[in-house]
Amino acid sequence: MKTVKTSSGLRIIDSDQYTVMSNQLRSILQEDRKTIISNLIDSGLNRYIDYKFGRIVDAAQLNRIMLKLQELGERSINMIRYGQVMESLEKYDFIQVGNGLFFMEIDHIILQCLSQVELFHSPSRGIYQL
Repeated sequence: MKTVKTSSGLRIIDSDQYTVMSNQLRSILQEDRKTIISNLIDSGLNRYIDYKFGRIVDAAQLNRIMLKLQELGERSINMIRYGQVMESLEKYDFIQVGNGLFFMEIDHIILQCLSQVELFHSPSRGIYQL
């Protein structure tokens, strides 16, 4: 039996078989990522963007970013990206999963959305609609 501590609490993985552990870990990570995204959106995504990236976004940009983050929350966890977590779970009976990997994905999505806006912005002509 293995224990995984996330920001959502303690979760038990009740098998030592790699495939079962991997599937249960994927489920735990996906649920935690979805919760983090939901909390970020509910608590003020625009403030996070301003703090983290030094950018003020308009309502349309904020909505587009929220939709992309919600899509990320619904997607399956890429176990290649989270491979180090799985490796730790194989070695130890108790692991703690920080939020850093989740925020790397979240920040990547936000940066993509912000970059798209910059790509279609022309100082002489204003902003092109996507």
